[in-house]
Amino acid sequence: MPGKFAIQGDRIRVFGTFVPRELSAWFAVSKVPLRVVGQSGWPDSGTPGHENVYWVDLQVPADYVTSGESVVGRHGTTGRSAVMIDALKVLKRPRVKSWRIIGDPVVHILSDYRGEPATRIEIDMLDFDPDLAREQFIGRLLDFAACAGDEPEPGYDVVVTPSRLTFDVTFRRPYAGRTCPIVLFPYGGRSSFPTRRASMNAGSVRLPALASYTIDNTSDLLRYTTASGKRLQAGASKGLVPCQLASIGSAGTFPTGVVLEGGDLTFQLRNGLLAEQCTFTTTPALEVRDGWLVADVVWQFTRSPVCGAQEYGQQQPSHQLVTSLSDERFLIPVTFDAWCRVNEADPARNGYLYEARLARVELVGPPGQTWQNAFK
Repeated sequence: MPGKFAIQGDRIRVFGTFVPRELSAWFAVSKVPLRVVGQSGWPDSGTPGHENVYWVDLQVPADYVTSGESVVGRHGTTGRSAVMIDALKVLKRPRVKSWRIIGDPVVHILSDYRGEPATRIEIDMLDFDPDLAREQFIGRLLDFAACAGDEPEPGYDVVVTPSRLTFDVTFRRPYAGRTCPIVLFPYGGRSSFPTRRASMNAGSVRLPALASYTIDNTSDLLRYTTASGKRLQAGASKGLVPCQLASIGSAGTFPTGVVLEGGDLTFQLRNGLLAEQCTFTTTPALEVRDGWLVADVVWQFTRSPVCGAQEYGQQQPSHQLVTSLSDERFLIPVTFDAWCRVNEADPARNGYLYEARLARVELVGPPGQTWQNAFK
C-alpha cells in the first residue's frame, strides 16, 4: 500500500512473511535504500491465512524519482532477498503554485443541496501528473476536517487540467462563519492509512456568517408588506359565509375565528348548541430571498374530545395540500378544516376549544438584518 505509485517522501506499507526488525529494502536497479520507519510487533493473527504476515512502513527518499522499479527486501546483511514490489513508480512531490477563490465564498443553507451556487476554488500546481490524478479519484482530494467538527464534510465537483485543479465546493450551513484550512491531496487517496499521501496546505477559506431571527409576535405578519407588495392574510369561513365570530354559553363569552391573542395569530373555534365547522386559511405564500431560510414554523394546537381539525399546508409552487406546515423557501399557506360537535352532556357549556396558534417563525439569513428583510 498505497499501490502502483508513491510520492517523494511518502511512506509505503509492505505486508509479507518476514521478520520486520531484520528487514532492509532498496530499489533493485539504482540500489537506493528505503528506510524502515515503522513495523508491526506481531502478526495479523485475527485474519485467516495471515497468521504469519507482518508489515513494515518504508520511507521513499525525498529526492528520488523513478518511472518504475522493483523493490527488493532482505533479512539482515547476508540473508535471503526477494522482490517485494514488482514495479513502484515514484513521482516528484507536487507543489501548490497559487490558489484563488473565484467570487465570494458562499454557504449552502438549504437541506436540498441543488440549485444554489458553490464556492469555486482554483489551485495551480507544479510537478503534477493530471492523468495519474484522474485515475486516483476513488478518494477525496480536499480535507476540511480542521473546521468540520462532527459535521459531514462538504461535497464538491472537481475538474482536472494539466496544471490546475478546480473545485466547486458546497459548504453546508454548519460551516457558516468558520475559517476552513484547505488541505489538498492532489492524487487522492486520503484515508486513515498513515501515508496521507502528498497532503499539503493550499490556503484557507473564510465563510460568511449566518444569523437567526425569530418572529415571536406572529400577528406582526398580518401588518407587514413584503418588498413585492405581498401581505399575509388570515381568513375564517364556512363555505361562502363567515363562520362563528364569537362563542356565548355557560362557560363564558369568547372571541372565535381569527383571533389576535398575546401577540400571536390564532384560529379558534368552540362548541355550542349546534355543531360548528370552520375553515381557517392563510394566504399568500411568502417566499424568502436568496441567502435566507425558513428554519421552522411553529404551530401549537389545542384539541379536545369535542373539537378537532384536519390541518394542511400548501406546498409551493404546486399548491398541493400536504401534512407538513413548513417549507425552507416559503412561509406556506395553511388550511385547517376545524369542527366542534355538540357537548351532549351539557350542550350550553361552551368549554371545549380548537385552537391553532402560530407561536413563532424562525428564519436564518445574513447577519445585521431584520426579519422583514427576509421576504421577497
